[in-house]
Amino acid sequence: MEMEYHSFEIDHVLPRKAAAGKSADSSSLWSLRNIAVPLNYICIGIIITFPNAFIEYYPRQLGASDSQLSTIGVVRNLPWTFKVLYGVLADVFPIAGHRFKPYMVLGYAIASLFHVVVARSADDMSVVTFTTLLFFSMLGLIMVDVMADALLTYKAMAEPDGSRGQIQGTIYMLRFLAETLGYWTGSVLSNRDTWGWGLTMGQCFGLLAVLPIVTIMPFLYFMDEPVVATVLPFRDQLHLLWKMLCLRATWQPLAFIVVYHTLHTYNAAWGNFLQVRYAFNAFEYGSMAAVGSTVGFLGVYAYKRYLLKAGHWRSVYAFASVVIAIFSMANLVLVFRLNEPIGFPAYWFALGDAAIMKFAYGVQYLPSAIMFTRVCPEGQEAVAFALLTGFSNLSGGFASTISNALLGIWPVQLEDMQAGDTAGVWKLTVLTSVIRLVALPFIPYLLPNSIEALDDLKQPQLASRVGGACAIAVYALGHMTTPRRLDLHVDAGEVIAEDLPPIETTPLAVMVPMSFVFDAVEHRTVSGIIHLQYHVRRRQSRHRKLVKPRQVPLAKTEAELREWHDAARGKVHVPTVVAPPVVLVSPKQTSRRQHPLRLVICGPPAGGKGTQCERLVAKYGVVHLSTGDMLRSAIQANSDTGIRAKHFMDAGALVPDDLIVHVILERLHAPDCAQRGWLLDGFPRTAVQAQAMVDAGITSDVVLVLHVPDDEVVSRISGRRVDLATGKTYHVSFNPPPPGVDVVQRSDDNEDTIRVRLATYHANVDSVVDTFVPVSTIVHVDGMLPKADVVHHIDASIEAVQNNASPSKKKACRDVEMRGFRVAKPQISFKQHRELMESPPKRPEPLLSGRSDGAQHPARTAEMSSSKCLPRSNVIMCGPPAGGKGTQCELLVQVHGLVHLSTGDMLRAAVQTNSPLGLQAKEFMDTGKLVPDDIILNIMLDRLKQSDCVEKGWLLDGFPRN
Repeated sequence: MEMEYHSFEIDHVLPRKAAAGKSADSSSLWSLRNIAVPLNYICIGIIITFPNAFIEYYPRQLGASDSQLSTIGVVRNLPWTFKVLYGVLADVFPIAGHRFKPYMVLGYAIASLFHVVVARSADDMSVVTFTTLLFFSMLGLIMVDVMADALLTYKAMAEPDGSRGQIQGTIYMLRFLAETLGYWTGSVLSNRDTWGWGLTMGQCFGLLAVLPIVTIMPFLYFMDEPVVATVLPFRDQLHLLWKMLCLRATWQPLAFIVVYHTLHTYNAAWGNFLQVRYAFNAFEYGSMAAVGSTVGFLGVYAYKRYLLKAGHWRSVYAFASVVIAIFSMANLVLVFRLNEPIGFPAYWFALGDAAIMKFAYGVQYLPSAIMFTRVCPEGQEAVAFALLTGFSNLSGGFASTISNALLGIWPVQLEDMQAGDTAGVWKLTVLTSVIRLVALPFIPYLLPNSIEALDDLKQPQLASRVGGACAIAVYALGHMTTPRRLDLHVDAGEVIAEDLPPIETTPLAVMVPMSFVFDAVEHRTVSGIIHLQYHVRRRQSRHRKLVKPRQVPLAKTEAELREWHDAARGKVHVPTVVAPPVVLVSPKQTSRRQHPLRLVICGPPAGGKGTQCERLVAKYGVVHLSTGDMLRSAIQANSDTGIRAKHFMDAGALVPDDLIVHVILERLHAPDCAQRGWLLDGFPRTAVQAQAMVDAGITSDVVLVLHVPDDEVVSRISGRRVDLATGKTYHVSFNPPPPGVDVVQRSDDNEDTIRVRLATYHANVDSVVDTFVPVSTIVHVDGMLPKADVVHHIDASIEAVQNNASPSKKKACRDVEMRGFRVAKPQISFKQHRELMESPPKRPEPLLSGRSDGAQHPARTAEMSSSKCLPRSNVIMCGPPAGGKGTQCELLVQVHGLVHLSTGDMLRAAVQTNSPLGLQAKEFMDTGKLVPDDIILNIMLDRLKQSDCVEKGWLLDGFPRN
């Protein structure tokens, strides 16, 4: 006997069993009254999947860390946990008698609004801002999705017995097709940087904002929807939901769904493995998802076409489990490179592997949807269907938690794979594949085999309050872990820092361990800090703790020591500063780890890089690496990366940055580089390449920057002559060819071409160097000095870094500073650090405070300034109006000889000199408007590059203000 229950009275409703003679016009999905239903699923499928490639790629352009990338995925999917709340809105609070239509309009409006904000701000966003906007846009889309599911459930419940499941099958096939279209078009149009055509991210989200307005909004007006006359009280609706959960037809299939999806674990390190081993790019990741949606559609079609009437639910789930486990195990082919001897590309293998698994998922998709629909109370379709599908989402979250916890068993983190250790990947693949099969014994006991078998379980005598209570307990457990995964709050007592050591515990002891994620751009001003309880991102053998500022955390390695000192140099947010973060060296630490020398050399064309590279190789024994040599070696070795690079080179296209970085990463892990160290020459050339290096863990000890005036470069290059017979190069001034030698000038050695190359170099070198400042020592060398002095300066700087700027080297460091170069970030040795920490803490005396004129301190100030291994100081002065900034600026200028700069002075100077920027600023000043920040910033940068600021250092007063 089938139970029927209703939560409200309605003026018009389709009969539970449709009449046989019902007109085709009113029952067809494609009639004007119903077409909004399939169009909803098409529109939502495209909007959610189309921007996926952009969402993957854009944060990496912003320099997002691995944890921040995970945060974006978590935050974007978080609104799915609110589905029940949206269902309550529809069933309890209808608007003008309509449960679905008004909320669909509202959801699309919310999504389009935030998509417009993303489109307009695409060129100037931080990771936190981008993630927040994605979250709010998804709130609107999930609202639409819940209403569409409820309306579909309402119509599916009215199907006659002979065609049960047909409407759902058709709709879900359309959904998969729309996702396929979204994935493919998004993947193709996202590679604008590589292919030279496509959409920018702003254009992508602008298109998504317009899409629902032109595709679905006009048809919502004509959509057929029952009008609600009387709504039952909320308490009565809860009682009906409780009755639904107590039905054996509800809690028994739910028990199977939870067990089945919880045990469907996966190798959470697989995506990083494909990136490190095979350098998969954004298009390849996106196309794998697109193919998955395509074959998912085929899976839904196959079930609808051949299995729908008979059911066969148990066979379907058993088939899906075995197929998914087998092809998950097939990933071992890529781990052990078994595809390479037969010339089978890794991308095509991964694509086929993902396609077959997605087909299995598609086959089982429709049975679960039918199970949920058959037990929904009439009139509560929205909240009931959202509640039941929420069990699938929550059990998927349980599987993710288990999968992430398994990362701690073997070394499978990104840094392990970058170091060449992939042994744990195959073990994790085998383990997760076997765990999937554990669900097989539960199938015959918990899963009905057909709609008829499910209906038999609806008998009242089979209902169980214990079963309903267990369902509620599982649902509550899932939502209790949701706040632990993502918690937005501010704790004034905690030290919050970017990329600081997370709190780590044994992964199986806690649902999801805590890690701290913080935006690299806004970390000094944002008041809300994202605390993400998510992936175990570090090896479990490296236990470190983030503590209160009054406590003393430990550092056990040189890398950890540097990490905390980086934090102390400006990456720590402490509302009330009690004392700077300090670190103690563990007593177990007897020696610090040594590694071979790692160098990067930058300089203009003909700036002397080649000469210095030959000498550095001869003196330090490092491996000299250039981009061209590494690409040619990879191609000659016929490696997968080399083959992919050859495709671009043969087509005359630039090799993408991510592929070049992957080639470099492979080369730097070679035994000779690991043993002797390396010298990178000619790479990175852009900030994107530099950031990609840092993100991939490629950092240098020293970055050498050779400075040569442009006119000198032009003179050096334009005077070059080449002997075509021998290939030897001469110079008309410095090294003229012998009489009788026939020499020619290269076609690109003319002044116009040289200055174009120099402009490109100058446009990129500052941002390249700035990228390395937090992780390397930057050494600027005057390339116009005599050759012996240049050699002395470079060698002295390298030795200073190798000795970690110990006290005994301070004099040599200062001597080197005076002779032509500067060290941007001097290191602190373990010995210095230990001496500092073991000495009793003293209250620091203010050298120049707001409560003293500082007259008694100039000698002490000068003494301390000279004791530091810094060539000059660059200072920014902040404070409230009448806070004493003027007094302190005068003292700093007097004591340190800094150039005092204020925004007003710089603007007036730019206007008086009639510079282009000054003329732009004058237009705003003459009309009484504020000068835009970008103009002020460019004026300031120009001023700071002038010789007096470079030689003396500078003091910024009144800038920046925001």
